[in-house]
Amino acid sequence: WDDEESWDSNWDIQIAAVQALAQLRVSAAVPPLCDLLADNECQVDKSSLCNALAHIGGTGEQALVQKLCEDIPRERRRAAYALGINCTAMGARALGRALQDPEAEVRAAAADALASGNHGRYLSALLILLRDPSAEVRETAVRVVNTLTGSVDNLPVVQSIEWEKLLPLLDDNSPQVRTAVLKTLYLQLRHHRLDKEAEEYLQTRIHALLKDPHPAVSAAACPLAVMFNSPKTREVLLSLAMNLQGDSAARQQAIIALGQCGDTSEDILMCLTEILNTEDSVVLFTALQALLTLHMQDDIACPDNKDTQSAPLEIILAALQGDVIVPLVSDKTNEKVTGEKIAEADAQDKKVSAEAATITDATNDPEPPDTIEPVSTLDSIALGNAELARQLDTNKTRNPDEPPELSPEEMETFQPYYDILQQQKSSRKKFTRKKTVNIATEVRCLSARILGECSHPDVVKALTKILYDANPEVQHEAIAALAHINPDTAGITETLGPLTSFLHLGNMDLRIVSAKALGALGNLGSLPGLLDCLDDESQLVRNQAVLSVVQIVKTHITRSLNTDKPLAIASKQAQEETADVEHALRSLINRLDDSNVGVRKTTALAITELGTLLFVETLSAETASVEILSDELRKEIVERLISSGFYSEGQQARDMAKVLRLLDPDTAGKRLVAILNSLPSSAERRIAMEMLEEIFQLPKAS
Repeated sequence: WDDEESWDSNWDIQIAAVQALAQLRVSAAVPPLCDLLADNECQVDKSSLCNALAHIGGTGEQALVQKLCEDIPRERRRAAYALGINCTAMGARALGRALQDPEAEVRAAAADALASGNHGRYLSALLILLRDPSAEVRETAVRVVNTLTGSVDNLPVVQSIEWEKLLPLLDDNSPQVRTAVLKTLYLQLRHHRLDKEAEEYLQTRIHALLKDPHPAVSAAACPLAVMFNSPKTREVLLSLAMNLQGDSAARQQAIIALGQCGDTSEDILMCLTEILNTEDSVVLFTALQALLTLHMQDDIACPDNKDTQSAPLEIILAALQGDVIVPLVSDKTNEKVTGEKIAEADAQDKKVSAEAATITDATNDPEPPDTIEPVSTLDSIALGNAELARQLDTNKTRNPDEPPELSPEEMETFQPYYDILQQQKSSRKKFTRKKTVNIATEVRCLSARILGECSHPDVVKALTKILYDANPEVQHEAIAALAHINPDTAGITETLGPLTSFLHLGNMDLRIVSAKALGALGNLGSLPGLLDCLDDESQLVRNQAVLSVVQIVKTHITRSLNTDKPLAIASKQAQEETADVEHALRSLINRLDDSNVGVRKTTALAITELGTLLFVETLSAETASVEILSDELRKEIVERLISSGFYSEGQQARDMAKVLRLLDPDTAGKRLVAILNSLPSSAERRIAMEMLEEIFQLPKAS
């Protein structure tokens, strides 16, 4: 806004000019940019100007190096960050000197910039910052050291680093520093070993840091605990995972660590099973993932028992059926309720019942009662409830949804605004849907979702069993899980019948997910049901049906080309399969005339996906299960794509032309040139010219 309170468009022009000059690397623009930096009334922010100088390089970089010597720390910090964008050896030397700047923010910015430029030769200098008095600098130093050591270019320098130097930082006062050190050690110790004494010290510290009061620290210590995997550490992980009052992220990392430890002992399985009753969906899903990880590790350790159920898999399958019954423990407390505590609580209830009744009756009095000292926890709760009831009774407020009482003149003035608020509330209700979480349903849904990652015969049986479940959410998740299972898993073909029936009997969401599952399974026998869905009333179902048909055809052709024992063309099976594929392709071509623009575009892109297989001419003439497309069908595909480009006043002309360019540009170009002079209107000729331009578009110059 300018002085006259109107928008100053020059601000937009200045920013666009600065960005353009930086992109073109115009060295002549360096003096004006430096003048803007010195101008306190400049409308372009200083960081953007510094970044532009860095992109220009040369004299621009020299200007930034000079700014590192200015008196204002903020200007030095901006220059340091900018030098990390396009840093040469000269800029790196300046940043190396900035590591000794008196201001912590400048030292941290210089370290970040060196990491951005991948200057590994400054690792030794960055390691010195680990002893910096500023916690921000120490955290940054740990992080950038971890970044630089991950680069292959810095491997010779990394091999000379003594990672034992990081261990003292595990006792740092800053939780951010401790967290950064733990994450760095976890990444580095997978490739580098500590000496025996340092390793013993680290194991002791990890055990203590798992109990750190800061959740981020305890969460970062969990992955390292898996490396040592001692019984003492597992006990701490169990207590951390079962701490219902603990931080969700820390519990999640503890559960992941328990899953990676490879131990299927009773206490770990019981812990993960009890967590299945938590209301935290993230923690619940992590527990299921941990159980699946234990099952996978069991399969790797015992490959001969691959088809048998492991204990973790049994728990997941039971959770899917809703058979896991665990004594519910309130998330508000982590105490185990024993018989003695229950008796004690009952006695306490009787002790304060009279006082609680007296307090409750007192809420009806106009004046507050005399102060009553609580004698127990329940007494305090009763007093609090009484006080709240009194406040609600004496301080009644109006309904915020109802307008206040106004005079007729005021009502006439404010009524339009009340109408707008009412419309907004009505619109918000349409798009806001409160989710009521049912723990039992949540467990079953997440169990089905996690089982999609396990291609086991028993998993297929369990998912098939609940395809007709009364709960639509569970049914939906089970079908979605089948889409991720290996199509070669035993028993998977038994799901094709139910899934095909859902294409016609289910609601829209069920039809979509069923079509997606059938496409993922890739069985050619599913094509008839999916082809019927191409005429579905819902455009979303038609969209998914197109994608699934293409996926099945692509899977079939790929298998036919890559098989060691291809079928002879003359065989009855090969001819039937070829007829099915050709019928599917012709049905897809018809969707290019769909009433919905999205379906037409999806169909065109889907045909493009098949282009490398449909238009190839290197198949064997003697053995193949799918013949090359006939010239007639090829021409029909090209013709329909061209026609689709003219729909809706050519809105998708260029999209269709891109598809034609990938499929058969020569045939498409000749056809468009042939019809160009016969088109009746200039608008149609313009569309044809746009398609020709897109088909024969030259690659852009670099």
